[in-house]
Amino acid sequence: MRYISVILIIFNFMYARDNVAMIDFEANNVEESVAQALTEEVLVEMIKLNIYQVVERSKMRELIQEQNFQNSGCVNTACAVELGNILGVKYIITGTVNLVGNLYSVNAKMILVENGVITKTASHKDRNIENLMEFGMKDVANQLCDLIYESEKIDKQIDIESEISIKNSDSDEGFWPWKFEESKHEKQKALKEEPSIPNIKVFICV
Repeated sequence: MRYISVILIIFNFMYARDNVAMIDFEANNVEESVAQALTEEVLVEMIKLNIYQVVERSKMRELIQEQNFQNSGCVNTACAVELGNILGVKYIITGTVNLVGNLYSVNAKMILVENGVITKTASHKDRNIENLMEFGMKDVANQLCDLIYESEKIDKQIDIESEISIKNSDSDEGFWPWKFEESKHEKQKALKEEPSIPNIKVFICV
């Protein structure tokens, strides 16, 4: 029984996830609500990836209130490290949301609370705020977790452009545009279900 307990302790130690907390990203030339929404999206995506033990926002607020710590405007490394020590986490993530002209950019960094060293950085740029929310924050979360994000945006755009191209092309029978009568999956299914021609052997007697 003692050996089983030792094995479980070693197993938990080897596979224990490092805990991390995230501060609201600083808003530069964008509304605070936008920066908060993007921060929340990165947080949710990191929870989904299940690489780190992410401190929930409600738990963060509770600990901050208990310590009477004012985290508003906490954007520099020293402040982030102090907050990280209060929360008892190994890493803390800070970032900025910027708007220059019509280009949005999100930059994040992961800080080792023990010594204030930046261990990872992540960034994503887009001219469309909806794309930034839907795809960009997934990319940022993956970068912070040392993963490569295969963007759904690219596949989605290819499908849209293919459909537009087909609809705008001319058929062989005239100038009427083609129609998307079936999806790609339906076409693949039809090909799989197409009956094969049996191999018939013919013998000729002389």
